[in-house]
Order: sequence, then C-alpha cells, then structure tokens
Amino acid sequence: MVEKVGRQNLDREFLIGKTVIKLAILSSQYWAPHSKLSPFFASWLEQVDVFVEGFRRELDFEMEADNQTRFARRADATDGCYVPRVYHRSRRIIEMEFVDSAASLSAAFPGSNSRRTRRARRRAGRQFLHAVISHLLVYREFHGDLHPGNILIDSDARLFFIDWGN
Repeated sequence: MVEKVGRQNLDREFLIGKTVIKLAILSSQYWAPHSKLSPFFASWLEQVDVFVEGFRRELDFEMEADNQTRFARRADATDGCYVPRVYHRSRRIIEMEFVDSAASLSAAFPGSNSRRTRRARRRAGRQFLHAVISHLLVYREFHGDLHPGNILIDSDARLFFIDWGN
C-alpha cells in the first residue's frame, strides 16, 4: 500500500501567498496610477484568485481519489492500461495500491537502443496512445498531468497511470 499525505496548513499558506501577491499588484497601482492600467491590474487580481483556486483543487485528495477510482474502473476495459486502486481517502490522505514491479518511463527504458528495447518502447507507445485516445473520445476527459513521472511501466509492459489530482 502507498500513502500520499498532504502538508498541513496549506490553506493558510495559500492565503498568505495570495495576500502578498495582491498587495504587490495593488502597490503597483499606487506607483502607476494611470487609468488605462486599471483594467490590467484588475485582471491580475482576478487571475491570482483563479491561480490559487487551481492549486487548492489540485491538492484536494478526496477529488483526486474520486478521479483515480473513476479512471481505474474505465481502465479495466482498456487492455494494457491500469490505474492503482484507492483503498481509503480523506481530504489530506490517499491510501492506494502499491505497484511493486513498475518503474517510471524514464527509468524503464535505459539508454540501450537494442531491437528489444525499441520494440518495448513502441508497444508502450501504442498502449499509451490507445489509452489516452480512448479516454478522450469515449469518456471526453483525460489525465491532466501526463509526463514520464506519472506513467509507470512494469516488466510485462503494462502501463500504470498515477497522480490524478489534475
């Protein structure tokens, strides 16, 4: 089992950061009080709220666990694509299945350029494209943070998608 644990007091840190940024923007209005800049500064103030809310949503582990559970059910119908099961969730903790034999994509294919390695890379690429396109076309949603660190591959060339916060 793997546990993902969020830091304490994140809401407080977000509030402090948001306040500091907004004060910097407001002080810029003081130093450049030209009326034509007002809409620009107002837009910045709104963007700070949107930016902070995006981070807050990404760190909501209950939502992440719901996403992961939904995609795990869908992955059952897709060959070669797996999502670890969620055992328990709360706002700050997710307990999920541990994928013992899997490695990140960057570690799974070392610098070797042998025929066997190239074949394994092509197979993983086909599975990846099939999974992403299936989820996009059939379910009209997809993993929002795909990069080599969030895709694991095991010795049987099965792909595991992790980190469903986005």
